[in-house]
Amino acid sequence: MRKSIGIFLSLILSVSMLFGAGCVRVENPLTDDEEREEVMKIIDGVDLDAGSDYEGSLSVYYEDSPSEVKIMDAFLSAFQEAYPNIEITKMPTVTSNYQRLIEMRHSTAYNSQRFDTMPDIIWTTNEILADWVDKRMLMPVNYFDERDSGFSAQDTFVSSMLEDSMLGESTYMYPRDYNQFVMYYNRKLLNLAGIPESRIPSDRALTHDEFDQLLRDIRAAFEKMGDDEINPENNRAYNGVRALDAVWAWGSLCWPTLKSFGGSVVNEYGEVDFNNEENIAAATYLRELIKDKLTFGTGSSMHAQFTNQMTVLCIETRSVLTNLIDRSNSNLLAVKPEDLGVAPMPSVGNDENYAIGSGCSGYAMYRYAQHPTEAWLFLKFMASEAGQNAFCDSGNGIPSNKNLLTKADAVWRNPSAAEVQGLVNFNQDAFIYQWDESACTLQDFKKNISKLQARQSVSTRMTKVLEACLNTSDSNYEDAIKEEFSEGEKAINRIIQSATK
Repeated sequence: MRKSIGIFLSLILSVSMLFGAGCVRVENPLTDDEEREEVMKIIDGVDLDAGSDYEGSLSVYYEDSPSEVKIMDAFLSAFQEAYPNIEITKMPTVTSNYQRLIEMRHSTAYNSQRFDTMPDIIWTTNEILADWVDKRMLMPVNYFDERDSGFSAQDTFVSSMLEDSMLGESTYMYPRDYNQFVMYYNRKLLNLAGIPESRIPSDRALTHDEFDQLLRDIRAAFEKMGDDEINPENNRAYNGVRALDAVWAWGSLCWPTLKSFGGSVVNEYGEVDFNNEENIAAATYLRELIKDKLTFGTGSSMHAQFTNQMTVLCIETRSVLTNLIDRSNSNLLAVKPEDLGVAPMPSVGNDENYAIGSGCSGYAMYRYAQHPTEAWLFLKFMASEAGQNAFCDSGNGIPSNKNLLTKADAVWRNPSAAEVQGLVNFNQDAFIYQWDESACTLQDFKKNISKLQARQSVSTRMTKVLEACLNTSDSNYEDAIKEEFSEGEKAINRIIQSATK
């Protein structure tokens, strides 16, 4: 009976959330001055000098994926040690519906003006920031920074990551990590293909020609194997192995790929410049990698092909490191730790335009957080060396705290987590290769769009166009790609023109 009542109440809640989803009624958007005044009133009630004896509550909303859970556990465990009298409520949420569910919850709370069931802290990314700000979900924490004499975001974070956490002049999340793409590889499969590891240099990026030839040599080696040559770990024939796993339509990888071919989206004058030869060349090259069976489609399954040992190479970031080698679940395959190697991001386009995609995820204070003092304490702790070291010790992090990024004996270079102890000759320098020279974020072109409301939609359109290009037919992909960029430029112009602010 109790179970039935619980199910019934859950259904009622789900229905009410569905009706409220996407319907946040922000009738009168605040001006900058009005927002500042409203937030300052909240800060007046915040104990900016709260010490380790502060008593309170904190709720945190984050993705329920192995790597995210591990990271959050590391942060919260260290935070609990620093603030033992703050009661923590964890709110892990299924990854597949993460964004939609928090938006639904916010919609219901906002429309009823009852926020007591909402989290204080939300995990988010730079790619969904603008939409959540528009829905009035996130607190502009730059005002907290302004009032708190004991903290300075500018003095703490890697500047590109802090910029990546902003919309206009306001900061809506604090970056938890510095993330740039690298190329992971499976030593066992590389050896099986007869390719020496020395072909993947540790101290520099592969040139475009070297990268392209490596992909083709890997595929050629596996393609000639017989149907009876089976990988005992996944029970699949080795002749199905391809060279590369990559999510090309991921904004943080899509943009540097276009840029590496000399492409653009919106130029420095605020003009849309998307339908150009360089972008078309980039999409055509990626489409031909698919046609030549060097990679699997759009890579929308994230790094699954790599962990399932169906590719030798994988373009990914440090945040998923333990996912790649997690063999604790007998139903899920992964790379053996000793077989995992890593190298700098290769040159996908023209070598003279070498670009490394970078970006960050991070934590934001919910706009109507019921415990703003505790939320601010958490954000500051997350940014501190103690918080960053706890996070990096999990194995999945490169610090966003600039004082730790290049420190020779920093924890991230030698984490103690049991899961990463089996790594051998692991090239930690790859994760910060040319970080201050070649790394780029989506802010490269977003900052050229004067209407803040349009920035995320333009970025989304960019990725949708590339995804469509990668899904074109082998028989007419060249013409289809040109059409996609032509229509994409028109769509981007419409997005910017129709934005109101």
